[in-house]
Amino acid sequence: FLSIPMDARAAAEALLEKRGAGRYSLGVLCLCGFGWMSDGAENVVLSYMLPTLEDLWSLSPGQLGAMSTAIYFGQAAGATFWGALADAGGRRPVFLLSLALTVLFGVASSAAPGFYTYCMLRLATGFAIGGNLPLAVSLASELLPPSLRDRGVVALQLFNEIGSLGSTGLAALLLPGRWRLYLCLVALPAAAVLAAAAF
Repeated sequence: FLSIPMDARAAAEALLEKRGAGRYSLGVLCLCGFGWMSDGAENVVLSYMLPTLEDLWSLSPGQLGAMSTAIYFGQAAGATFWGALADAGGRRPVFLLSLALTVLFGVASSAAPGFYTYCMLRLATGFAIGGNLPLAVSLASELLPPSLRDRGVVALQLFNEIGSLGSTGLAALLLPGRWRLYLCLVALPAAAVLAAAAF
C-alpha cells in the first residue's frame, strides 16, 4: 500500500469511502472477523489441552514446557513469515492460505498418536495461526472505508473474544474425554472463512 503513488492511494480511499458501509464492507469485516475468531479459539487450546494430555500421556513438567514452547515458537515464526509473504504475494491469498493450513494442521493434531507428533502438529498449527491475526488487521485496515476503519478494527477484537469464549465452552463440554473432537471443532471458524471466500 505504501508503494502506491499518493494520487492513486487517495483515489482508492475516496472510492472506498463512497462505497460506504454496504455488503462489501460487511463481507470484509466478517471474513477478517472469523479469521480473528479462529485465532482466539486456537490461542486458548493450550490452556485446556495441557492438563488433559498431562494425564492421558503421563507427561513430565519438561514435556509440558516443550509443548508450550513449540506452539508459541510456531506463532512467532508464522507472524514474520506470513507478513513477508503477504507483501510479496498479496494479502488475501496469503490470509486464506494461512487459514487453510490452520484447519489442516489443527484437525491433523486431533489424530496425533502421541506427544512428539502432537507437538510437531501444534507447532505447525501455531505457524499457520501466526498469519491470521496480522493479515486480518491489514485487510480490514486497507479495505474498509476510512470513516469505518477505527470501529472495524475494534470490532475484530470482539470476534477474537467470541472465539476464545467458544473454545472455552467447547472445552468445558468435551474435555478431557473427547479432546480429539474438541480440536476438530476449534478449527471451524477458519474453515468457515475458507467456505465463504469460495463464493
